[in-house]
Amino acid sequence: MTRTIFLSLLLLVLPTDAVLKAQPASSAVGIGNDGQQWAGQLIDVDQQGELTFSDGQEHRRLPASQLAYWGRLARPGRGAWLMTHGGCFIVADIVDWTRQHVVLESLSWQRTRLPLSSLSAIVLSPPVSSAAQDRLLQRLAGLADRDDVVLLAGGDIVRGAVLGFSTGENRSGGILLQVSGQPEPITLPRARVLAVVPAAARNMADDRSRWIVGLADGSRLVTRSISSDKGRLRCQLDEDIALHGQPAVLDPAAPGAAWREVVYLRPVSERVRYLSDIEPIGYKHIPLLSTRWPYRMDRSVSGGRLSSAGSPYEKGIGMHSTSRLAFDLPAGSSLFQAELALDDAAGRRGSVVFLVYLQAASSEQDEAEWTLAYQSPVIRGRDRAEGISVSLADAERLALVVQHADRGDLQDHANWLHARIVLEPPPE
Repeated sequence: MTRTIFLSLLLLVLPTDAVLKAQPASSAVGIGNDGQQWAGQLIDVDQQGELTFSDGQEHRRLPASQLAYWGRLARPGRGAWLMTHGGCFIVADIVDWTRQHVVLESLSWQRTRLPLSSLSAIVLSPPVSSAAQDRLLQRLAGLADRDDVVLLAGGDIVRGAVLGFSTGENRSGGILLQVSGQPEPITLPRARVLAVVPAAARNMADDRSRWIVGLADGSRLVTRSISSDKGRLRCQLDEDIALHGQPAVLDPAAPGAAWREVVYLRPVSERVRYLSDIEPIGYKHIPLLSTRWPYRMDRSVSGGRLSSAGSPYEKGIGMHSTSRLAFDLPAGSSLFQAELALDDAAGRRGSVVFLVYLQAASSEQDEAEWTLAYQSPVIRGRDRAEGISVSLADAERLALVVQHADRGDLQDHANWLHARIVLEPPPE
């Protein structure tokens, strides 16, 4: 109801072309597993997983097995954050909360009930700055307990059993918490509660997931299937949870109307192995002074979310100069692909050179030498990401190297974004 009234008023006060410009931008760059790039708007994903893109003139169709990813993730907008054990990050308003479930709704999602057992964390009042958000997410990851954990504004922690909202309205009501040893539940003012980590539960990640989907509101979903019907998006998270998008208000019959909120799409493919999912065989870091930096999988070297040009990245490796990280390559490796950049946290500082070394198969008596397969130009803070595609023909091992350039190692927060191995297609 609120969404319909808001959009109706918007149509009254804005000319049609202004309203269309206010819609989420859905034309973006896609990258295939062959390294080729193109720009287009996602307009359909059929039941067989074939994708259709449009550049306004022609349609491009390709199976999911040929797509590395399309688009860029968006930063979270207004709303609470609901994180599931399966890896979903949902941005929405919480309109009801009981001991068994929460009910969410937003401009993107219709009202949906999520079991509390599916949630790993709920952030009611997300911080504004990216750095503060990263610190909060890192802290929440270490708070799982046998009881519900309530993190209060200011950093204090209370443990017990969260019974839900004290009223049906989350903006004015409090949160009921049953504390062990207390005869009656206490009411925590809504404004004091920063986040809740439900009692630890088993990991419910679904190994049948097929898609990673990013929405314009900052939601990131791990889904078994995605589809559209009558201008509405449907994402199946697991057997019991499905999210239904709000219907497209403007021209719902137009091609791709249901997909306008989708800004990022990555198929989970057997042809692609991400290096952040592979155990490395060796790591070495030589600090310029005394600070020693570890490498980070799917995080920047400082531990925050990977970020470049204002966009977060879900996959990649964070390293610092000067360091070397080596991997055994899986059988059938064809290409190594990545986008190279300094993390946004470096600002305009930092300058590095990225290098890729390969080692061919060798006998035990005569170990093959490492050979340089790629060297980047000097990449500095705020430079655009540099895409690379390196042949892995005859290679058995791969090493990622980051060297400092012309500014020492100050803020050399290097990101190997979407660092991945593309495997040869299976024989027909």
